[in-house]
Amino acid sequence: MILSSLSKIPVQKTSHEEVEKIQKKVFLRNGDIPHLTQFAQGYFQPGCLVPNHLHKDMSEVFFIEDGEIEVTVDGKIIVLQKGDCLTVQQGENHSLKNTSSKPTTITYFSVV
Repeated sequence: MILSSLSKIPVQKTSHEEVEKIQKKVFLRNGDIPHLTQFAQGYFQPGCLVPNHLHKDMSEVFFIEDGEIEVTVDGKIIVLQKGDCLTVQQGENHSLKNTSSKPTTITYFSVV
Protein backbone atom coordinates (compact mmCIF):
# COMPACT_ATOMS: atom_id res chain seq x y z
CA MET A 1 0.00 0.00 0.00
CA ILE A 2 1.13 3.54 -0.79
CA LEU A 3 -0.70 6.38 0.95
CA SER A 4 -0.08 10.06 0.23
CA SER A 5 -1.79 13.30 1.12
CA LEU A 6 -1.67 16.39 -1.08
CA SER A 7 -1.19 18.57 2.00
CA LYS A 8 1.98 16.66 2.99
CA ILE A 9 3.68 16.45 -0.40
CA PRO A 10 6.40 19.07 -1.00
CA VAL A 11 6.16 21.39 -3.99
CA GLN A 12 8.92 21.00 -6.59
CA LYS A 13 9.86 22.21 -10.07
CA THR A 14 8.75 20.34 -13.16
CA SER A 15 11.17 18.44 -15.39
CA HIS A 16 10.84 21.25 -17.92
CA GLU A 17 13.49 23.28 -16.12
CA GLU A 18 13.25 26.32 -18.40
CA VAL A 19 9.75 26.81 -16.98
CA GLU A 20 10.14 28.29 -13.52
CA LYS A 21 6.54 29.34 -12.89
CA ILE A 22 5.18 25.78 -13.07
CA GLN A 23 5.34 23.69 -9.93
CA LYS A 24 4.10 20.21 -9.03
CA LYS A 25 3.46 17.77 -6.22
CA VAL A 26 4.28 14.15 -7.05
CA PHE A 27 2.00 11.43 -5.62
CA LEU A 28 3.80 8.49 -7.26
CA ARG A 29 7.17 8.24 -9.02
CA ASN A 30 8.69 5.98 -11.63
CA GLY A 31 9.11 2.52 -10.09
CA ASP A 32 6.39 2.88 -7.43
CA ILE A 33 3.99 0.74 -9.49
CA PRO A 34 4.50 -1.03 -12.85
CA HIS A 35 4.15 1.02 -16.05
CA LEU A 36 3.51 4.31 -14.20
CA THR A 37 6.27 6.88 -14.57
CA GLN A 38 4.60 9.65 -12.56
CA PHE A 39 1.32 10.71 -10.96
CA ALA A 40 1.34 14.38 -9.98
CA GLN A 41 -0.51 17.65 -9.72
CA GLY A 42 0.85 20.66 -11.62
CA TYR A 43 0.24 24.33 -10.94
CA PHE A 44 0.42 26.66 -13.95
CA GLN A 45 0.53 30.40 -13.34
CA PRO A 46 -0.87 32.69 -16.08
CA GLY A 47 1.42 32.77 -19.12
CA CYS A 48 3.27 29.55 -18.21
CA LEU A 49 4.33 27.46 -21.17
CA VAL A 50 5.63 23.90 -21.45
CA PRO A 51 7.32 24.00 -24.88
CA ASN A 52 6.48 21.58 -27.68
CA HIS A 53 7.97 18.13 -27.05
CA LEU A 54 7.16 14.43 -27.35
CA HIS A 55 7.75 11.25 -25.41
CA LYS A 56 8.86 8.22 -27.41
CA ASP A 57 8.19 5.76 -24.60
CA MET A 58 5.14 6.99 -22.68
CA SER A 59 1.65 8.48 -22.86
CA GLU A 60 0.34 11.24 -20.58
CA VAL A 61 -3.15 11.86 -19.20
CA PHE A 62 -4.10 15.39 -18.10
CA PHE A 63 -7.17 16.17 -15.95
CA ILE A 64 -8.04 19.84 -15.41
CA GLU A 65 -8.89 20.36 -11.75
CA ASP A 66 -9.32 24.12 -11.93
CA GLY A 67 -8.82 26.86 -14.50
CA GLU A 68 -8.13 26.55 -18.20
CA ILE A 69 -5.17 25.57 -20.35
CA GLU A 70 -4.40 25.57 -24.05
CA VAL A 71 -2.85 22.32 -25.27
CA THR A 72 -1.45 21.85 -28.76
CA VAL A 73 -1.22 18.23 -29.94
CA ASP A 74 0.40 17.61 -33.33
CA GLY A 75 -0.54 21.16 -34.37
CA LYS A 76 -4.18 20.99 -33.18
CA ILE A 77 -5.06 23.56 -30.48
CA ILE A 78 -7.43 22.40 -27.76
CA VAL A 79 -8.63 24.57 -24.87
CA LEU A 80 -9.22 22.44 -21.80
CA GLN A 81 -11.33 23.62 -18.89
CA LYS A 82 -12.18 22.36 -15.41
CA GLY A 83 -13.41 18.77 -15.65
CA ASP A 84 -11.80 18.02 -19.04
CA CYS A 85 -9.44 15.07 -19.48
CA LEU A 86 -6.99 14.65 -22.37
CA THR A 87 -4.72 11.73 -23.22
CA VAL A 88 -1.61 12.45 -25.28
CA GLN A 89 -0.30 9.24 -26.86
CA GLN A 90 3.40 8.41 -27.09
CA GLY A 91 5.01 10.08 -30.09
CA GLU A 92 2.51 12.96 -30.27
CA ASN A 93 4.09 16.43 -30.18
CA HIS A 94 2.46 18.53 -27.49
CA SER A 95 2.75 21.79 -25.56
CA LEU A 96 0.75 23.33 -22.73
CA LYS A 97 0.15 27.02 -22.04
CA ASN A 98 -1.97 28.83 -19.49
CA THR A 99 -3.44 31.57 -21.68
CA SER A 100 -5.92 32.66 -19.00
CA SER A 101 -5.48 35.32 -16.32
CA LYS A 102 -5.93 32.78 -13.48
CA PRO A 103 -3.82 29.86 -12.20
CA THR A 104 -4.61 26.39 -13.54
CA THR A 105 -4.31 23.12 -11.63
CA ILE A 106 -3.77 19.88 -13.58
CA THR A 107 -3.64 16.36 -12.18
CA TYR A 108 -1.69 14.13 -14.55
CA PHE A 109 -0.04 10.77 -14.93
CA SER A 110 2.35 9.11 -17.35
CA VAL A 111 2.49 5.44 -18.35
CA VAL A 112 4.89 3.37 -20.46
